[in-house]
Amino acid sequence: MHLLLLAPLSWLAAGLWLNEKLLPSFMRRSDPAEALNRWLQSWQLASGTGAALTSLGEVPQFKFFGRLAEGGLRHARSFGSFPRELLWEWRDGLAKERAFDQRWQGITYAAWAQFALFIVITWAFVFVTGDILANGMPVYIYALMGILQFTGLALFRPVLILVAHRRLRGFSELLEGLYVLRSLSGAGLPTGQVLSEAKLERLPDLAGPLLMPLVQRVVELAGLYQKQGGALGREAQILLQEAWFLREECLQKLIKLGEGLKLVFLLVFFAGSYFLFLTGLVFQLLKSS
Repeated sequence: MHLLLLAPLSWLAAGLWLNEKLLPSFMRRSDPAEALNRWLQSWQLASGTGAALTSLGEVPQFKFFGRLAEGGLRHARSFGSFPRELLWEWRDGLAKERAFDQRWQGITYAAWAQFALFIVITWAFVFVTGDILANGMPVYIYALMGILQFTGLALFRPVLILVAHRRLRGFSELLEGLYVLRSLSGAGLPTGQVLSEAKLERLPDLAGPLLMPLVQRVVELAGLYQKQGGALGREAQILLQEAWFLREECLQKLIKLGEGLKLVFLLVFFAGSYFLFLTGLVFQLLKSS
């Protein structure tokens, strides 16, 4: 009977460990990044053939790229065209952000798989050793084990999200602002309207210490643009490359931090519940001997 219960649980844990690849199709989540990428691809093809933009349909939403696409579509409808090279840059940034999400989510799925397997092994051991004790274990031991495991499962993802938010604070807003500058600064729009769309004034309050030097350069560039005007496409493109490089560095450090956090949770909440049971088992055996 235990084997019958372990089989589906093991398959589910394996699916989580392999980032949903083994999960049934109804349990897999939709991919908004891929939907937006296909939408941008359709826009590129439509702009090359002269097809009407009304055939594109609603813009799929994925982080700030959905807002960029909506703004670009408004611009194209107002001015009759939109630079295709910008669509390529958006799709390239979208691919980077999608890869980032997949790698980061992989830590969560692998952690939950390991937590689930540890829980299954622990309680299987509890059931197997249940016949050894004449009077069984005190109920509070089982309760403490369950509380530890439930706490680990409940806290891991919120803690991971909090860590990622603190480490990546300001990146999305900076990238969005730079993409807007890159897109609109050479479009003949008033500088005030371009800067209003870019929303660069909020960056100093959002950026973390690692990002602050780059944010200061962006704010200085925006001030120069407000005074002198002119196209900022090339300057914004260089700053975008630096921002993506910094984000990749943060990602590498964040992945290491996430792996360390997963190990801490395994040792404290899941291995802790297992050793709690072993300690209670030893005491019960000594008491009965």
